[in-house]
Amino acid sequence: MTLLKTLRNCSLTALVAAAPLSAQAAPSDGQSCAGFGSQTYSNHEYTTVALNAGDTLTVSVSGQYSDVYVFANSPGNFSTILSGSTSDTATYTAPVDGVSVNVYSFSMYQSNLTITITCTPAAAPASDTIVSQAATISAASQSRAISNGIAANTRSRLGAGGSNTVSRSGMFFSTQNATRSALETAEYNLWVSGELRNFNGGLDGFSADLTLGVDRLINENMLAGLLLAYGRTDLDDGLGEATVDSPAIGAYFASRFAGDLILDAYLAYARPETETAGTTFKSDRVSAGLMLSGQYALSTGTMRPFARLNASVEDQPAYTGTNGPVAATDLRSHTASVGARFESAVALGSTGLLPYISGAIDYGYTDNGLSASDDFFYPRFGFGVAGPVGTGYVALDVDAGKARSDTYDVGLRLTYEAKF
Repeated sequence: MTLLKTLRNCSLTALVAAAPLSAQAAPSDGQSCAGFGSQTYSNHEYTTVALNAGDTLTVSVSGQYSDVYVFANSPGNFSTILSGSTSDTATYTAPVDGVSVNVYSFSMYQSNLTITITCTPAAAPASDTIVSQAATISAASQSRAISNGIAANTRSRLGAGGSNTVSRSGMFFSTQNATRSALETAEYNLWVSGELRNFNGGLDGFSADLTLGVDRLINENMLAGLLLAYGRTDLDDGLGEATVDSPAIGAYFASRFAGDLILDAYLAYARPETETAGTTFKSDRVSAGLMLSGQYALSTGTMRPFARLNASVEDQPAYTGTNGPVAATDLRSHTASVGARFESAVALGSTGLLPYISGAIDYGYTDNGLSASDDFFYPRFGFGVAGPVGTGYVALDVDAGKARSDTYDVGLRLTYEAKF
């Protein structure tokens, strides 16, 4: 037994001696902390986990005649976390980004060693969580605002009249009807759309978005255009505040097929600037939207069903907030909506305005790329009136739903398509 133990210790000594060299060569090798999660091994193992600042690794060992060696290799520093036998536990929190933790295990008997490794990603500082939340809500608000403006313009341009979405609060202007005859369709069109949204609950604040678009009819069933957008989001979570200003540029197209079905899509690039306590920085954001809508005539009015998907990815740089450094990350936001709007065929008195109700189911998902994600299913309801006023077309409605699992939104939308 003494001879076997001596041989075992000699083998481990050689392995440990070689470990620093391999670890120094590739400190970023191994799974990320979030991707690793918790795993259990038996017998002989060599595992590497890559940590960022604040990530915590816990190693628990049990078994007779077993040895486990855990090393942390951070930039400019190499240290031993755990070196021992039988029923040991070690916890290590990475002080900086780029730490590679190497776990070596050995047992004389194949059934005697059990090692459990758990990695817990660092939580974003409480006062800095508002930054990622403001960024993802800003992205979602701007993406929806762009989609709403395109949808309203597309319905008018391709002959189906009005937007069939459950509207956000906003206003819409277009030169679509600025031609000499109602039967004449302009080859080029200029439109502007503005939206407002109030948030309350886990987050309190507002967003405001302005979108300007110009497009050209390719043929009677298809158009393509360019857009400029600007959004501002101001939010407070009770622990911190953040403001995001997002200038954007993009392109869009729409096509009508199979009668009254319309498909529209857009792709945009934004350069948001985030301001929070102690710092201001700029990010890069790419957003896209896709919407399919239809129109069906009923004896009592018109049903307008739709399905929509909006998504964005924002490359946010590392920055130093009030609680210290925050790692660079990719922020992701996705929203899917399915619903319909029913427009009555009977006007309100002599106003010529037709009342309508709308409903949808929203699914939203956000991920700050570090440690926090949020998702929800929630209904969105709206009601309003729409119809001709003077030489233009007006729609006014109210809707309410959710922007996050803990945050509600409500607002007023005003749409006006003018002849000028």
